[in-house]
Amino acid sequence: MYDVGRRGRVSSVCETLLGVFGAVAPVVVGGMLRFVPGGFTLIAAVVCALATAGMVVAVFSPIRTIPASADWERSEV
Repeated sequence: MYDVGRRGRVSSVCETLLGVFGAVAPVVVGGMLRFVPGGFTLIAAVVCALATAGMVVAVFSPIRTIPASADWERSEV
């Protein structure tokens, strides 16, 4: 089933914020490359940090969670 509780709202907010950041990113990166000395190095460092953070989250988060049922043992009998 779909998670319509608090986690569903948090997920929706996170997806919206990521969408906004993704839409604004080309403007920010273009401005940094044009006007900031050493902008390419800064962008590369940010990209590497985000990729590393994403990899750490992917490695340490469970693939899937199975909720425990209150009558799990009773159904096996």
